Amino acid sequence: MAATPPFPGKDTAQVPPTATGTSPAKRAQILEGAARIFAEHGYEGASMSCIARNAGVSKGTLYNYFDSKAVLFCAFIEQCTREKLPLMFRRIDEGANMAESLEHVARALIQLITSPLSLMLNRIIISEAGNFPELAKTFWTNGPQKATSILAAWLARAPQSSLLDVPDPTFAAEQFYALCQTHIAGRARMQLPVDTSPEHIDFIAHSAVRVFLNTYQRTGARQPPQAYTGKAAAEPATDTATGISTGTSTETTTGTATRP
Repeated sequence: MAATPPFPGKDTAQVPPTATGTSPAKRAQILEGAARIFAEHGYEGASMSCIARNAGVSKGTLYNYFDSKAVLFCAFIEQCTREKLPLMFRRIDEGANMAESLEHVARALIQLITSPLSLMLNRIIISEAGNFPELAKTFWTNGPQKATSILAAWLARAPQSSLLDVPDPTFAAEQFYALCQTHIAGRARMQLPVDTSPEHIDFIAHSAVRVFLNTYQRTGARQPPQAYTGKAAAEPATDTATGISTGTSTETTTGTATRP
């Protein structure tokens, strides 16, 4: 008897009750082929037959690795997040100060959420969440929730915990990610023109860190707001521990940041 998939889809073929495929290379081949089909047709419009054909495997082989389209798509999400998330945090402890570390995370996040792969996944998840809530749950658990947990844990440990007053690290981490998406994520997700130049990404990352540290720092001068013009400009010098402005100016080349 066919296994019952976690939620319905267009593909109604009888499938074996248990996936038995064990070759990592074959699994990766299937996931690569599936990615192209999901990108072109969405979740509901993609069939297992089309995925098998695009991946260059038989339908029987496909079902040997994935019991259903739902399982396949969830595996695709898990693979994407497993590959991409570590890149966001690989330099989090390499910064000379806390602001520098946070800017590494902010830049990586902005580049990730504006990548074609992330935009494709976001469109599919949003369009299918009502009918297939398990897809949204898998995406949230393996993507935003995991990223939030990693940053929250970092904020809660020394030396960050001694420099910041963060009563709820998880909430603070979500706030930081929201700041990083300002002026860019919404436009990109709606396929509107958006400036993804390195200068603009640097400005958004720097602004997100400035607002975040102004909110949560224990001590230090407040950094004033700045505006982006796309040219090099002088930046206030920063405290070596927190990255907070000390009031003097130093030169930067990551886009103009001028006080309004």
